Amino acid sequence: MAVSYRIDTRERIVYLTVTGQSPFKEWEAAMERVLADPAYVRGFDFLTDRRAQMDVPGPEFPRQVLRFLIEHTREMGRYRWAAVSQREATFQTLRMFSILAEEADIHVQSFRDYEEALRWLQER
Repeated sequence: MAVSYRIDTRERIVYLTVTGQSPFKEWEAAMERVLADPAYVRGFDFLTDRRAQMDVPGPEFPRQVLRFLIEHTREMGRYRWAAVSQREATFQTLRMFSILAEEADIHVQSFRDYEEALRWLQER
């Protein structure tokens, strides 16, 4: 599986890790597992680590993700989402997603450094 997750209830963060190829359907399935997990609580933040991702998400990927997040607003509440990639093309896709997400009042920030992304989430 290309997308795995763990939930840290103390930190109130869902950690998603993307490795290898990452089609939207796998991301969507992982998110559905997160939302169904008894450890997940509405309002938890998210940190996606895409440093080991092999493919570059196409232009439709951010739109599909945004649709999913909007459709699940009731389950997710208000949260922040940090996404990390050191690959330039993926980083730019993440930046595009953060711009799209602003219109839906979803707070997303893209990072090249994992520790910086984690600090941003912990500032809350």
